[in-house]
Amino acid sequence: MLFELVSNSIKFIVLVVFTKTKIMRFYLVFVVSFFLQMGLYAQCDGGDPSTNFSNWDNSVSIEANFNRARREDEDDHASMAANCLGDMTEIPGGWNNATFDEIALYIHNSEREARGIKPLYGVETHLDAVSQAHSDWQINNEVFAHAGDPSLGTSYTYHLCGGGGCGVDHSGSSPFERMNQNAPLKDQWQTEGENIALSLTSGATISSLNGLVTGLYRFMYQDAGSSWGHRHNMLKAFNDDWGDAGNEGFIGVGVAQGGTYTKCSSCNTWNKAAITTIDYYDPTSSATGYTFSAVLPVDLIAFDAQKSGHQVLLSWATAEQENSEYFAIQRSKDGRDFRDIGYVDVTGDTKLRTDYTFVDAQPFNGVNYYRLRTVDFDAKESQSKIVSVGLFGAGAIAVYPNPVQDKLSIDLMDGTKGLSFVLYDLAGQVILSEKIVNQAISMETVQSGAYIYLVKDIYGAVVKEGKLLKL
Repeated sequence: MLFELVSNSIKFIVLVVFTKTKIMRFYLVFVVSFFLQMGLYAQCDGGDPSTNFSNWDNSVSIEANFNRARREDEDDHASMAANCLGDMTEIPGGWNNATFDEIALYIHNSEREARGIKPLYGVETHLDAVSQAHSDWQINNEVFAHAGDPSLGTSYTYHLCGGGGCGVDHSGSSPFERMNQNAPLKDQWQTEGENIALSLTSGATISSLNGLVTGLYRFMYQDAGSSWGHRHNMLKAFNDDWGDAGNEGFIGVGVAQGGTYTKCSSCNTWNKAAITTIDYYDPTSSATGYTFSAVLPVDLIAFDAQKSGHQVLLSWATAEQENSEYFAIQRSKDGRDFRDIGYVDVTGDTKLRTDYTFVDAQPFNGVNYYRLRTVDFDAKESQSKIVSVGLFGAGAIAVYPNPVQDKLSIDLMDGTKGLSFVLYDLAGQVILSEKIVNQAISMETVQSGAYIYLVKDIYGAVVKEGKLLKL
């Protein structure tokens, strides 16, 4: 099977990622720089990977593929603690029972929220129709490009096989022209973008679901050849000025498949093809007229865990609630295996902020990880981000010797794993930041003097701090 990505933003180099900002009318080379400065990445994220990660493995589950890539992403960045991105879980109800719109929204928001980026509000039906029409048009016309149906515009160019290769040029519509064809989308945007992915096979069948999820995977984790432009579109931090606080922007999803398909480049003909189009849209603050095929079931705008004596106080807030029945509070000792420890009923449908609390009266000794499972009346579920708090008794973590000369030992007497050690000078500059491996930190390169150290869990929470003297 052959895979390919196209997104468009470095238009003058290759077709890569299509991104347009109303305030800034130029393409990816500038837009990417702008969004990096405005917080494209946040929380547990070290920026663009240095290399592509492992290929998709059809022998394991969808979430297992994404979780393997998350571990590789963490290993690729020294600043990221082990497992700080957490784990993606199967979409509530199962992948095979969800719509393509629900799956695309779920994977986007799982990757965004793992990095502290606000989730997308939903899949918008008008934009969805634009995305679907472009995927259908590409399949029917054996095209793979951001240029599309010429009846909608002619500002872009696409190619068809001829003259021994991609020798025939045709004028087609740009993503801007397609998105701006209808009233709810026209002139109500701050940023628009588009990613497309192509899957080809010489076999007898092709899976549209597989084409969708592998396309999203390649956008996130195998995009080095496009300077990670697809990843930038997936993780873009939009202006949070439309609708309720805590989420922003929406997407359209188009998935199409067809029979024999001749791909421009080699002009080889394949038995089956599947194309995925994802369009991105950040509306202006006053934009109206949108409807949605998939949305966040509860608009969770805050979720926090705080130590309160020997207990843990969990607090969260929603900006909007619709059709949600209750919250299940889940706890884990390792950040992976979660179990329900309590339930809180949703107060009812509302467009107003609602605050909730729950007390964990018997937390684990060590790091406790929490998340919320929101259950709707129709049995659909969604999960929040993971938060953590450390509860350590006296001597639970020992850092010694102090003063230290060459090697610092860190005993984790409760068996806690995945911690990191950060050393600061007295001016607050980071001198050393390492994952704790084999309960030891080398101090050979640290100059003599007084320092402050922090031991952090995988989500950055401080579980121990102190002063340290280096001889």
